[in-house]
Amino acid sequence: MRPTSLFALLFTLFTFITPLSAADSPAPYSEFRLYQVVPGKLEAVLERFRDKIEPLYKKHQIRALGYWTNVLTPEKPIFLYLLSDSSQESLASKMKAFAEDPEFKKAYAESTQKHGPTVEKIETFKVNPLDLPAEAAPNSIQMSRTFEFRHYIVTPGRMNDYIQNYKEHRTALFSKHGLSNYGYWQSADPGQPDSFFMMLTHTSVDAINKAKAAYHADPAWNEAVKPLDKAGPPTKSVVSIMLKAVDFSPVK
Repeated sequence: MRPTSLFALLFTLFTFITPLSAADSPAPYSEFRLYQVVPGKLEAVLERFRDKIEPLYKKHQIRALGYWTNVLTPEKPIFLYLLSDSSQESLASKMKAFAEDPEFKKAYAESTQKHGPTVEKIETFKVNPLDLPAEAAPNSIQMSRTFEFRHYIVTPGRMNDYIQNYKEHRTALFSKHGLSNYGYWQSADPGQPDSFFMMLTHTSVDAINKAKAAYHADPAWNEAVKPLDKAGPPTKSVVSIMLKAVDFSPVK
């Protein structure tokens, strides 16, 4: 193989395996939007977002990092997506322009006429990305995988200690046992309880569960949580949802 050909091959491989640039990394403000979908209407929601909403988001410079659906309870469909911007005010301004766009109003009316009501409830979680080890913004060339989304309600006054424990111990232990740290976020809404959000990934639901079992059986995990638990439980509750990225999601 000629040197120039070898260089081209190495450059191509490097492009495939490296994360996106800093410009593609999550911005300082994000929003998770969780839709509880009417049973039997998930495909209608995906059709609307794939064909109409996502192109209009791009038109209004609204950046969606990912779109996911749940994998374990299809009879209770969930659609989750993550938006990112430089500030809450900037995203709100863009979303206002999007909502007032005649193209959106027409698309929504047509979808409702065709499919009827499709969403039972929408929850919006306003968050700030945390400075914890995580993927910058993985590119779409990566193979399909399963994501676990976890939402913790943190005991009042314990958030800083809880985040520090992840920074010093848990993210490294997740990686040790084969789990990828996709991202971590803290609630940015003073009207909501203290919330901690995280997303882990692996090749399948089974792989995530096996890796977490190994993680909890690791003596290093027990040593890591001991100091945190001395002051009482750091969290009050947790919701876990297993997810897969949809076909039009920027992240796979």
